[in-house]
Amino acid sequence: MKSNLRINLWSLKRSGAHGVMMWLEAMLKDPEIKNNVNPLTVYDDPEVNKGHWLIGFEDKGLRAVDPKGVHLVVLRDPYNLVASRYKPLINRYGKKEADKMLKVKVPVILRWFKNYAAACVAKEVDGQEIIPVMYNKWFSSKPYRVKLAGKLGLKFTDNGLNKIYYYGSSFDHKDYQGKAQQMKVLERYDQVPQSRYFKAIYKDEELEYFTRKLFGKKFADTVLK
Repeated sequence: MKSNLRINLWSLKRSGAHGVMMWLEAMLKDPEIKNNVNPLTVYDDPEVNKGHWLIGFEDKGLRAVDPKGVHLVVLRDPYNLVASRYKPLINRYGKKEADKMLKVKVPVILRWFKNYAAACVAKEVDGQEIIPVMYNKWFSSKPYRVKLAGKLGLKFTDNGLNKIYYYGSSFDHKDYQGKAQQMKVLERYDQVPQSRYFKAIYKDEELEYFTRKLFGKKFADTVLK
């Protein structure tokens, strides 16, 4: 492993990137962490060139900003992603108001998702290589995690796999701290009210294409049955 490894994690909020970050933290030697920061200014800090860093960007446009670092793009399937952004709105505002907000938010979320998904298919952004991390497979497959650790030059361990980040889950909060693998994170789409704004995403053909391409036919067929 390099003496100074800088891993940039790009994701959309509620994509599971915090879980990936906790997993990576356990394989690095006391990394510094910056989360949800501005990709245009974070590298101005000279300290980011020293030691190991995990730098998280959420809901930011993908761009080639750090030629010295490794770039992971963490992507969750769109159905569980939207469900996990819908649930906190219901909890805070009630379903009626949440539906009004979802009507506005869904087109924006899906536009971001499609941009991220296209980059994952191409495996590059502005000519800079990225490593796509399909959250669904990362969560459910140890061989997938072993392979990812190898790509990063890290000695594999799952010691951080069950750790839940500070904010917790939209559904379970921090109830599963230390046993995160027991959470039903791949079934959230089936755990929210099927409002017309939520159901509309099932009719989006481009979403279906990316879901089949990146998350597999079996998963797509299960969700879109």
